[in-house]
Amino acid sequence: IGHRAKTGLIALLVFGNLVSCTQERTSSERAVPHVVVSLGVFETLVVAIGGDRVSTMNVARGATEAHDLELTPDQATSLHSADLVIAGPKGFQALVDDAVAARSKQTLRLDPHQASGNGVHFWIDPHQLTKASALIGASLRAVMSTDADRAYVQKRLRVVTEQLEGLATTYDARLQTHRLDALAAEHAS
Repeated sequence: IGHRAKTGLIALLVFGNLVSCTQERTSSERAVPHVVVSLGVFETLVVAIGGDRVSTMNVARGATEAHDLELTPDQATSLHSADLVIAGPKGFQALVDDAVAARSKQTLRLDPHQASGNGVHFWIDPHQLTKASALIGASLRAVMSTDADRAYVQKRLRVVTEQLEGLATTYDARLQTHRLDALAAEHAS
């Protein structure tokens, strides 16, 4: 092969690789909804249900007291621009309330005390945690851009629900056979 032919062949191969890399990159990139949460338990559920189809930011990470949360400017901006915010009830975190009030996008409010009906944080009761998971799953599906992503979230929600139902069965059985005088939990738990 002559010099010109070799150069042309190399150029064609390089161009072909560039095109295929570009196509791979653009076909694998998808709009991943950004979800901002205000409590660690919400983050745990979003990651378990949404997997790699969501990006998650917990504005309370590292906060010593969730009720007295101080937001950085970046966190406030994220709360405003997120595709979905999952927060506690109004009055639970005043600065989160302010940021959420200015939003036009979807917000899910979960009350960690009222959901259980007895003033206990709902994540201590797997039955209530299952209900919260269903609400989070529905909210995640609503912000997904494709049917495949919505199906992915639904499938992961089923797995989380099965796990929580198994935990609830064990929880109920143990409560029947063990007397519980007190249960203590910290926010860090």
